[in-house]
Amino acid sequence: MPPVLLTARELADRLDVSYETVLAWARRDEVPSIRDSRNRLLFNLDSVLLALRSGAAIDPDKGEAVPQ
Repeated sequence: MPPVLLTARELADRLDVSYETVLAWARRDEVPSIRDSRNRLLFNLDSVLLALRSGAAIDPDKGEAVPQ
């Protein structure tokens, strides 16, 4: 099965967090991201979920760990 790649907005919607939170995670390398040929920031859903389960990501809007 091919990976599910999402934009930052799509990922924010899926995880019920703000768009800014997703961008902050990416800037701090708390979740893996890639850039495509059009320079869009994309996220592999499975890789992000694995990173979140490890407890690495913190929601800067709330100052607490993202629920698992």
